[in-house]
Amino acid sequence: MEDANHITETNLYAGFSRITRRALKFWKNHIVKIGARRKTDATLAEINRDLLTRNVMIFFDHHYAFDALPAALTLGHALDNITAALIPYAVHLDMGVDQEGLPSKRYRIRTKAFQWLTRNIHKSNHDVRFLPVAREFEMETPRLHAIVDDKFSGANLQYLKALIQFFEPQHVGRVCILSPMAGLALPGKPVLHPQLYKSMKLVQTRWDQTLPFYLVGAYTRLKKDFHYFAPLLTKHTFVAEGPFTLPTDGYESASQVIAKHLETLRASANFIPPDYSRISRK
Repeated sequence: MEDANHITETNLYAGFSRITRRALKFWKNHIVKIGARRKTDATLAEINRDLLTRNVMIFFDHHYAFDALPAALTLGHALDNITAALIPYAVHLDMGVDQEGLPSKRYRIRTKAFQWLTRNIHKSNHDVRFLPVAREFEMETPRLHAIVDDKFSGANLQYLKALIQFFEPQHVGRVCILSPMAGLALPGKPVLHPQLYKSMKLVQTRWDQTLPFYLVGAYTRLKKDFHYFAPLLTKHTFVAEGPFTLPTDGYESASQVIAKHLETLRASANFIPPDYSRISRK
């Protein structure tokens, strides 16, 4: 087996300046609490055991633009046996324009902050790969679609090829982290995106293996105006659920599995859905 080097919390922060490292660790330690402690600790231990002999898929219950950050840093602290990570992200984060594709100072700052973060993580962790993915949102918005065609043509195909190669059987300790909804868990969206189901089925049948799947969430109660203005300064409850297998014999059965585990995960954090109309543009 390959992949002897492990990604640790220390080298996860190594690309940042000393002051920034301290600030990130301080922020993470004060913004995240572990919920359902015994269950979550047991699940994280199970992920670590799995990573010693195989690769795993972690689904993230995604509710606002940057809630993945406290979840990812918590996983980086808790998991010792990761040899490589693949993290797809919405291509809109790279564009620096608003949701209509128009120039926006706020979104330009958001893009620069995101690129600064991923660039410094990758600087000392070349086995952490961030790949842009164009969703229906970008493809169905004319100005955003034009940017995708101009600057990100072929991004989805590149991601799918990387995903398949990532889970080659000769590797162990590899983690892919993505949202089962292929974006925000907005009301009315399916708990499992049909295209994501197809890609998970493709990976498992391509390599004739059954991946262990896990669910994690970093939930925050957004009640006050300040919380909605700056959710990353609000306490998050981190919880984990799994392992489970994702059926490849039909989309409906796979969706039912995700729905059952999502319900358990959210209940363990006493999650209260936010006002999505106020955070969908964050």
